[in-house]
Amino acid sequence: MDTLSDSTPKSKAQHTPGPWTHCRGVKQTDFQEHDTVQGSDEWDVAHVEERTKDGEQHANARLIAAAPELLEALKLTLSEMEAMHALHHPRCEGGCSYFEAHEAACAAIAASEPV
Repeated sequence: MDTLSDSTPKSKAQHTPGPWTHCRGVKQTDFQEHDTVQGSDEWDVAHVEERTKDGEQHANARLIAAAPELLEALKLTLSEMEAMHALHHPRCEGGCSYFEAHEAACAAIAASEPV
């Protein structure tokens, strides 16, 4: 790879547009509640079932609800990282800490996108 930007993911998102909202404690049955995550269109994106650990269900739903913003923040960070790398390491041919962080960010973005 010659530059960081050579492997930067550039595909357009196909997920429900954000922001997503965490809705806590939606009654599913008389005995069970679940959390939902709704898209900006107010349709459910995810149902998070009740867990045995206190707060785990709510924490999982909050993390899912934050996914669109986290993805956009990571893409912005990646873009800034590439600019900083080009400025501070113009002759770098790979192997530096920027490349390691870049590869990790690209892998996380790729995991969120269709194959």
